[in-house]
Amino acid sequence: MEMLVKQGHKVFFLTTCERGFLHDYVENIGVKADAINLDPSAGKLQFYSANIRKLFSFVRANNIDVVIAHQQIPALIAGIVRKLMKFTLIFVRHNSDEDYHLSYAKAKWLNRFTNWLTPIKVAPSSVVQKHWEQKERVPQKQIRRINYGYNFQQYEKPVTTQVESIKAQYPTSFRVLSIARLSAAKRHNLAFEVIEKLVKQGIDCKLLCLGNGPLRKELEVLINEKGLQQHIFLLGRKENIFDYISAADAFLHLSMSEASNSAVKEVGLCRKPVIVCKQVGDFEDYIVNKENGFLIDKNNPIEEAVEILKNLAQHKISKEEIGAKLYETIMEQFEINRISDAYKNMLLQVG
Repeated sequence: MEMLVKQGHKVFFLTTCERGFLHDYVENIGVKADAINLDPSAGKLQFYSANIRKLFSFVRANNIDVVIAHQQIPALIAGIVRKLMKFTLIFVRHNSDEDYHLSYAKAKWLNRFTNWLTPIKVAPSSVVQKHWEQKERVPQKQIRRINYGYNFQQYEKPVTTQVESIKAQYPTSFRVLSIARLSAAKRHNLAFEVIEKLVKQGIDCKLLCLGNGPLRKELEVLINEKGLQQHIFLLGRKENIFDYISAADAFLHLSMSEASNSAVKEVGLCRKPVIVCKQVGDFEDYIVNKENGFLIDKNNPIEEAVEILKNLAQHKISKEEIGAKLYETIMEQFEINRISDAYKNMLLQVG
């Protein structure tokens, strides 16, 4: 939004969720923000009808020419509204196949209708693009491949006292970090197996997990069953993420489905090594195995992850060198100024 404002566009921000910090933030950079403010307990029919009415009136009242819809449900709503009035619709997809693992039938029909209603689509990674083309049969001409863009200058800086406090609270010679929603697709259970094997091999380590989600209670039970209460900690949502990244020695992310994971970029900003899976999200678009990170087998990740973390913990691999190279890659490929021309060109083409 800030990039579009700087390009001279008049930008509006409308969300299906209630107004919050983000609305106030973007208004400070020249964006007009609004929200549906629908009761979360409202049924699906009320949710869709309220959003359709709101978007219709919002577009008409503000003379909006282009709607950029993020994720499938907002894009579906925008697609329906587009049938009732004229505007250019761009659908940005932030997942590939995760919804198919949750409910295949629902995902199949939701994506089919959404794709049909959205003539212009943005894929933030090659995996999303391939999924559209190969699995959902979307014509290649409808897809624009554009990286996420980050204004890294505005990211918070680690606070030394907070970093030291985290280290003191979780004392160990090797801290592993996870930042992910506690859901099935993120496969925390496999990360727990990795830590269990490291502990059994005599590696002094702890896993700090940031994030909440539907599997929290189930994962708490799993930690207790494995007797890893002193090695794995579910810390919930945290505001000071960069303090935890700075306190960590490595980042472990065994997710089976992504679009373009932001946590890895944030870890890269702090020059820390990351372990991620092949054929997931955009990892293979920018991570070169053993040079600026580690790519491991998606279907059998445990043993590889154990070996890499053990080598890092025993200083057989330089975490500093790997992390420094990841930082360079992140800045080169994802800094906002690097991708602004791609958005500018797309808007010129569809305008």
